[in-house]
Amino acid sequence: MPEAIKNRWVLLLVLAVFIIVKTPALNYPFYWDESWSYAPAVKLMYLHGPSLMPNAIDLGYSRGHPLLFYASAATWMKIFGDSHTAQHSFSLFISCLLLITVYEAGLRLFNKRMAIISLLLVATQVIFFVQSTLLLPEVMVAWLSLLTVYCYSADKYILTFISCTALMLTKESGFSLGLVLGIHATWQLFNKGIVLSDKARNFASVAGAAVVTGLFFLLQKKLNGWYLFPEHTGLMDFHWDMFRGKLRYCIEIIFTHQYRSYVFGLLVLISIAAAIAQRSVRYAYPAVLAIALFILGGEYYGFITRRLLIPAVLALFIFTFHSLLKENGNDKKSRRFIVLSIYFIAAYLSFTCLNFFTNRYLFSAILMVLLLAGYCFDVLLESFKRFIFYPFIAGILIIAFFAFRNNTGNGDVDLSIYNSMNVQEDLVNYLEQQQLYDHHISAHSPLQREHLTKPFTGFLHTSKIFTQVDYIIQPSTEFVIIDNIEIDASPDLNKLKTEFAPLKRFEKGGIWVEIYKRK
Repeated sequence: MPEAIKNRWVLLLVLAVFIIVKTPALNYPFYWDESWSYAPAVKLMYLHGPSLMPNAIDLGYSRGHPLLFYASAATWMKIFGDSHTAQHSFSLFISCLLLITVYEAGLRLFNKRMAIISLLLVATQVIFFVQSTLLLPEVMVAWLSLLTVYCYSADKYILTFISCTALMLTKESGFSLGLVLGIHATWQLFNKGIVLSDKARNFASVAGAAVVTGLFFLLQKKLNGWYLFPEHTGLMDFHWDMFRGKLRYCIEIIFTHQYRSYVFGLLVLISIAAAIAQRSVRYAYPAVLAIALFILGGEYYGFITRRLLIPAVLALFIFTFHSLLKENGNDKKSRRFIVLSIYFIAAYLSFTCLNFFTNRYLFSAILMVLLLAGYCFDVLLESFKRFIFYPFIAGILIIAFFAFRNNTGNGDVDLSIYNSMNVQEDLVNYLEQQQLYDHHISAHSPLQREHLTKPFTGFLHTSKIFTQVDYIIQPSTEFVIIDNIEIDASPDLNKLKTEFAPLKRFEKGGIWVEIYKRK
């Protein structure tokens, strides 16, 4: 067996299984932010031709974001067509590139065990599984973030310029990594241990990316009148109470949601066992760090404020990995990768907490945290005999099994998204069969209104749309649709019960939608 294949058979196996399992999801309709924002924006880009110009498509769809994601997806459609399967396969392709990058970064900077652990930790995440075939940019942002950190750490200057530029032209959250690398590259200019040519190329790789990105936003200002989308900047909040509340919730999501608490619980157990086996306190540092993060993400304290706890945990984060790197004899490139990953997570979370965010925005941070966990596991497993690696992998897979089996969330990072789409498809099928196209329908869910009035979302079976769909219940309303997908948009239940009678209910896996008819 060739050495390249021998070192990568686990990667090839994971990719094969992943593609097979995800293929049925490729022809699903568009859902949530896909249906009202990203899918129509990509479609416009496809029709008008791929472009990175800030005014290339309607700002109501692009939301002022840099346009590389839209242009890349539109280019893919030019080659493979504009079907839902083709568009979702673009996302699957990016997801496979992410898995490859996870493995290759682990293998080239560390070792095969680190690569396998990191690959399995990422591939078995529910959030990644769900997002991997949605026409949304978060997986692409995460992939480019990892690729940029790897290329920069490995002194691949041209690839750093390309990946960093691509990252910041995909979404504004990429600025956080650009800032981290910019500070590091500037600091390196004063490092006497580095030759001048390497300093210059290192700095130029990041500065060049900043210049290209800056040109986009200068054009944005000239063509659209602003640098950043006003609706987004209006949602920014710089108050400390809001920031720390969001940070607490981010920590909770990253370290506890979707059974990740069990992954880090396993890290605590192995850390303590390694400290005992080696009679060295440094092996217990990951356990202390995990417990501190658990405290920060919950409400399990009262004697210390987050104003003190947040910097204390960050300092503990740095100290833990500094100790492991110092004693483990990692080379310069692997040390740089770990350090930059830590600072990227801190910068990314700071950016996130100052802005509006939803759970999927945290995938980039989750990815890098899992790679850091993979490094810790790799170092700690050195304390035991080699056969321990196999029950450890079994433990990771068992945690993943229960994470998938018991996933009960209701959003675009949870498995219920498929139940939601199936239920809403049943609803649309029923309304089409009843020929209610011109009847007055009240749909309190924005999703339902999109699906009933926009053929490209994929829920309608013909180009014929429902013409009288409204938000509120009016005197002319004949039918009312409610669901438990977007509970905040629920109607006046008292009015519903007195004026309307239940007509039809569709339910799957705890997700339901009901149709009411005027009495």
